[in-house]
Amino acid sequence: MNTLYPLVSFISTALLLFVQSDVRFAEAKLLLTPCTQESSSQMDIDTTIYCGIQKVYPAYTLSRAELETAKTLRDLNDRYEEEWVAEYFTVSVATSHDGTIQETHGSNDTLTQEQRSHLLTADSGVPIRVTVSYLPKNTLKVNEKKSIDFNCFVEPETTAVFDSDQSLESYLDGYFVDLPLETLLQGYDLGAYTFTIDTSGHVINPQVRWSSGNSDIDSMGIAALCAMPMWIPAQYNAGNRVAEDNVLLIGNLDNCMLYTLNLAQTWLTKE
Repeated sequence: MNTLYPLVSFISTALLLFVQSDVRFAEAKLLLTPCTQESSSQMDIDTTIYCGIQKVYPAYTLSRAELETAKTLRDLNDRYEEEWVAEYFTVSVATSHDGTIQETHGSNDTLTQEQRSHLLTADSGVPIRVTVSYLPKNTLKVNEKKSIDFNCFVEPETTAVFDSDQSLESYLDGYFVDLPLETLLQGYDLGAYTFTIDTSGHVINPQVRWSSGNSDIDSMGIAALCAMPMWIPAQYNAGNRVAEDNVLLIGNLDNCMLYTLNLAQTWLTKE
């Protein structure tokens, strides 16, 4: 009994420190679960192989309709937390107008009439820069002035479209017909190959974002992008075209790395 007591005491102390840490146990479990499925339950793996292209969104995006009704910083960035702020010093919004950057200033998280007006008349396709200077809400004895800045991007009304007599699905199926993907890919294997559709409709900058684990699939993925026909580029209603980022995904969509890409939430939920 005396031999076990130090060990029990050590374990109890370790558990207490973990509970008192900033990371809550429930959150830690949630974050770890998707990546540890393979080791805990091999029999439950869905081995369905996906091969397709999805749009990669900028970090903070909103539609034109959302921009027109925006009244607060959270309307521009849904991850912004007003509760973090004890006191505002200034809120700056920088927008482009005929190629010239103009800044408007406010005193809190509610956008001023001038800021809202500048947002609505800003050049489409140019990111909106928001900078918040504030005093954090905390209990520190020395509470220093901080700043948060982020870019938000207004999405074009029309996304890029694959411009070919055959469908995008048929193009990809034909390109990988000689590769037995179901055999070469195992478990949660998923390859991601990013590329950009420029304002002329060309596919540029194809890169392996992360490997499928099979060099033949990786090489074929990049080759499929390089040989891809022209696209009709993304475009605003005003007529100006804009480059669009996309990703070719090959493998198991249950791979937790999928969530490091900023894909459409509606598509992720559906899948």
